[in-house]
Amino acid sequence: MDLRSQQCPGCGLSGPQIFRETFRDPYFGQDYRLFECSQCGLQYWEPRRIIPEFYEKAYLREYRARHEGRLKRLKYYHLEFFKNFARFSGVRPRLLDVGCGNGLFLKQARERGFEPWGIDLDQYSVRFASEKLGLSRVLALDLAGFFQKAQQENWRFEFITAFEVLEHQDHLKDFLDRVFRLLVPGGFFVGTVPNRENFFRMEHPGSFVDYPPNHFFRFNQQSLKILLEKAGFEKVVVYDIREPFYKYLKNLEKFTWQKVVRAPKNVGGNYKRIVKIFRFFRALCLRPVLLFPALILRERISYPVLYFQAQKTRGSDG
Repeated sequence: MDLRSQQCPGCGLSGPQIFRETFRDPYFGQDYRLFECSQCGLQYWEPRRIIPEFYEKAYLREYRARHEGRLKRLKYYHLEFFKNFARFSGVRPRLLDVGCGNGLFLKQARERGFEPWGIDLDQYSVRFASEKLGLSRVLALDLAGFFQKAQQENWRFEFITAFEVLEHQDHLKDFLDRVFRLLVPGGFFVGTVPNRENFFRMEHPGSFVDYPPNHFFRFNQQSLKILLEKAGFEKVVVYDIREPFYKYLKNLEKFTWQKVVRAPKNVGGNYKRIVKIFRFFRALCLRPVLLFPALILRERISYPVLYFQAQKTRGSDG
């Protein structure tokens, strides 16, 4: 075990931290080192610095899809929020979605009785949310910039959501402190992060989604719960969300193909049509075979996304 002297950005432990790996990002040529806290289990990259250009220029496929308006459905983890917090009538609780993307979640929140607010670094997504979805309180700001404005205007929120956002932060403690202070007493902080202990986790050559400058943190249930409690939240709940069955079966198919057949994930861009045809026949052959094992495994594995909700209790000082 390779130990290095570091301070954990989650629990604050200063001392020996487990060194895991190094990585050079292919976009800007920056070298990073991955550490794991020996106390809380949080994994984090050094150095950490958000690069807005990375999102605006859409180096990853998902960001390109956002810019082009091709993401038109809510994610299943958004639906988990609405399952836990039912439709409101009468007084509309204020909801701030940090990293709101193209605003699909906020549109649904508005329809369910929330007063929707949103912020995102990506100006293209914010423009889509404002112009196409009619969301008037969506701003192209990071949380630090929004917090300053909120302090001046005395804005406070009953709900703050952050879906797939915490792993992108470069100053995690500051981020959580601002969330805490923006909530009214009794307010909820709700969101999701990737689960590093998920059953389907695979290291793919050429896939850099879970690496900097996109992701700076890797969480498991323990490290996320400790992080939120350290930030002052109470009634912290963390669990992995069971995927819809069609998505679960698709992931199991990919996992089996990669692990058993040892096939490469990515094929050159000039062969996209061939790859699509190949994937269709792969699914046609594998999914019927996997159906029975899938039913057995479904209740026994960890899933790719961790859901959390935590409350700023009424006695807390904002």
